[in-house]
Amino acid sequence: LESPAQCVAREVREELGIDVHVRSLLAVNWLPPWRGWADATVFVFDLGVAEEDLLARSTLQPREIRAIHFAAEEEWEPHVAPYNQRLLAFLSAHAGPTAYLEDGLPAL
Repeated sequence: LESPAQCVAREVREELGIDVHVRSLLAVNWLPPWRGWADATVFVFDLGVAEEDLLARSTLQPREIRAIHFAAEEEWEPHVAPYNQRLLAFLSAHAGPTAYLEDGLPAL
């Protein structure tokens, strides 16, 4: 068994080939069923500021990730699922304590 923080560090290492330091929990986001997937709970952690050579150091697992790149909010639509667009928009404006969200929106 592994904790959510251990899981994100392992997944980033496996899928991008880089090690990250998990800092704090930014949000918990419950997602309703979507496109054949059951509902899910997403834990969003602060992994710090990306270093300039992050993309160059990354080794992608082709079965999991085709490409990585940075995108401004106006560029998200073709690259980011709607539920993650809502989550990212919330997080970019939120500076408070850990947030509880439902489908990317404040629930309480």
